[in-house]
Amino acid sequence: MSAERNARSLPGLRLVRIAASYFDRVTAETTLMPIVADLQHELCDRPRGTIARWFLLVRGYWNFWTVIGLLRLTDRKAHMRAASLSSANALGRPGTQSLCVGIASILLLMLAWAALDDITTDTATAFVPEYSILVVCGIWFTAVAVWLLVRRRALTGIISLFAVALAVIAFWSLPHHYGQGSPINYLGLLSLAWFLALAVWMAARRGGAVKHPTRS
Repeated sequence: MSAERNARSLPGLRLVRIAASYFDRVTAETTLMPIVADLQHELCDRPRGTIARWFLLVRGYWNFWTVIGLLRLTDRKAHMRAASLSSANALGRPGTQSLCVGIASILLLMLAWAALDDITTDTATAFVPEYSILVVCGIWFTAVAVWLLVRRRALTGIISLFAVALAVIAFWSLPHHYGQGSPINYLGLLSLAWFLALAVWMAARRGGAVKHPTRS
């Protein structure tokens, strides 16, 4: 029973489903599955909350999505099953930029949630890796807000900057070991909800490139 529970808790199971859903069997088994298998093997003996575990986790996810990006660029039509994804053909197009930013944002939000879970429930006395992840997320979403402002989405960009500032205030001092959080801490959930909705919106509008009016 414990072995089955540990197998279900291993990271990378969602990556396996992504590989099986969007790529043919040969590509998934020969290119993507080995990356997930290496990630699970490296993490199986690593205790939670350690710098080494977080480093291996980030590296494994980075390797997986980097390989997917390379496959998409080199032979996207042969490998991708979803016809909707093949409409965004070049990374320079606004629709594909939104897709990449949305996927990256979702991944960072997953890491941020895991870091918050460790900080608030773990019995450790120091949480350097976890707070480092939160800082990286803050920098990333600040950059996303600026990117939106540059693309003339002023309202969305301003709200995103406000959400970053709110998250900094809310997560500046967090309770540990199931301690009672303050109302300010719970305000950070609004920021997480905003960025999750924003990330899903950007990923969903992958084909929604901005159309400029033609001159007659």
